[in-house]
Amino acid sequence: MAIGILLCGAGSIPAREVTNEESSLTDEQVSLIEFARHRFETQGLTLPHLDFVFHESLIPCDGHKGRYLGQTDLVEMCSLDKTTMVHEIAHAWVRANLTVADKERFMKTQGLDSWNDHDVEWADRGAEHAAEAMAWALMDDPHHVEWTRILPDGTEQVGHRVLTIGVGVETLIESFRFLTGMSPVFRDQREWSTDHQTSPTSPEERRGA
Repeated sequence: MAIGILLCGAGSIPAREVTNEESSLTDEQVSLIEFARHRFETQGLTLPHLDFVFHESLIPCDGHKGRYLGQTDLVEMCSLDKTTMVHEIAHAWVRANLTVADKERFMKTQGLDSWNDHDVEWADRGAEHAAEAMAWALMDDPHHVEWTRILPDGTEQVGHRVLTIGVGVETLIESFRFLTGMSPVFRDQREWSTDHQTSPTSPEERRGA
């Protein structure tokens, strides 16, 4: 059982389903963990044992919605955001399954020099590219990757939904294949070509990221 200060709840994820009788997690927190676990299981990806803590604000996660602490296999969640949960668990899967050589090859495919150097911008770290690609592939919504923003002067500005790493659908698909050795089962072929979504703000801005 993970423990900590100012926890909304704490619990672990064994090889079977978590129940709130086994921990201080709420029903909503348990459902979020189970949602993410089943996304990996349906894809055929085995997860390592993980502990979870949930906080009531973003402060314990340094202002982020969640974070993964690899040395202790702890996922800290400062939100109930599904994409964040899958992203953080993806970090754990990558840590358990990729060798140093795998990471170096992956960085080469992405044109990156750092795996997880915190002196390097978040979007330029191989670890984040890997987690973002896996989260995109495993999530249960369309995740339109390209969006069109209408500027005040009426012109269009095209950007990517995954702005943090700035890549398109084909790169995400190839990254997932590289990492897992398979194609994502949750993505229909029609989604592999970029879909357009018109909005006055980017998806990240609407999410409050």
